[in-house]
Amino acid sequence: MQNIQGNQLTQARIRWGTQRIRPHSSISGFLDWRKRINTASSNERTVHPYERIIQEWRMTNTMVATTSLSFPRIFKYVRTESELIECSIELENHSEMTVDTEMNTESYYHLICVIQFSTSTTDYVIDAFTLFSKIKENLGTILENPTKLKIFHSGNDLIHLQRM
Repeated sequence: MQNIQGNQLTQARIRWGTQRIRPHSSISGFLDWRKRINTASSNERTVHPYERIIQEWRMTNTMVATTSLSFPRIFKYVRTESELIECSIELENHSEMTVDTEMNTESYYHLICVIQFSTSTTDYVIDAFTLFSKIKENLGTILENPTKLKIFHSGNDLIHLQRM
């Protein structure tokens, strides 16, 4: 084992800290766009992969309308596949919801432990550890549906959900 001291240790930390991590394949369109940007001539215009979607996006009345919450709230803990299917059917009936994830940040890729959905009437807590292989199959269409308003606690939640 080699002894590293002083400046050598600092240099080793810098090299390790700047090591490139391969991004998830879901952003390949963005990476292709960045590659085109880097190789384009100075007078050539490169279109951002989401430019059309961003320019066509408009605020709708349902986005600014207030939603009244019902009390007492219904709480559902989802830990079986049949409960997950029931949850996804119920979420399909709502046009707006909030989404949050809780994860283990000690691992290389953060492991999602819990996914939380809330609608105007119900709070769902989904055991993502137990149902990991079924999450995308049952909740993917809801999360990918552009007509449903989803408010995320953090933008990182999206990144971690895409990895599932």
